Amino acid sequence: MRPDDPLKQCRIISPEEISALQSKAKELGLHSEKQTGPTPDKPKPETPEQKLKKEMSQTLNALDGILKMKIQTSASRLNSMQRPAMLKRQGEFVNYPKFSKEQIESVEDQILGYKMQSECLTQAVQALNNEQAPPPDLMQTLQLLKKELEHDPDLVKQIRALQINLGAM
Repeated sequence: MRPDDPLKQCRIISPEEISALQSKAKELGLHSEKQTGPTPDKPKPETPEQKLKKEMSQTLNALDGILKMKIQTSASRLNSMQRPAMLKRQGEFVNYPKFSKEQIESVEDQILGYKMQSECLTQAVQALNNEQAPPPDLMQTLQLLKKELEHDPDLVKQIRALQINLGAM
């Protein structure tokens, strides 16, 4: 660093020094409220309806995340089911389990179903955020998810609450 470097002359200003400088600037007429800005108003409290929509949106997003994980898991399983045929084409032979076309198609159908359910939940979140009506097949999707996720009582409660609140809308 150079001896006349301005960074060497820098120092930290304490809050007391800041208030002293501000009062001196006010005396000289150099200080205005617009420069520092007034304190912002408190955010408006959410109405119960807004809070409910926000919670419903968060629950729908969480369910969509679960579906996307299921899509990834099923896609990975499909990939592993199709892998032996791919290795045979490359000339390698390992004794892998063989899967029928029906088993592979079943996993493909499962992936397609999960994608359709995920799309329905995404549309429902967008509809809630834009204050529109939810998609018509949302209740059916929630019912399917409730059956599929019955091992998790907390999620079942959230889905049941969603169904009740969406039915009331």
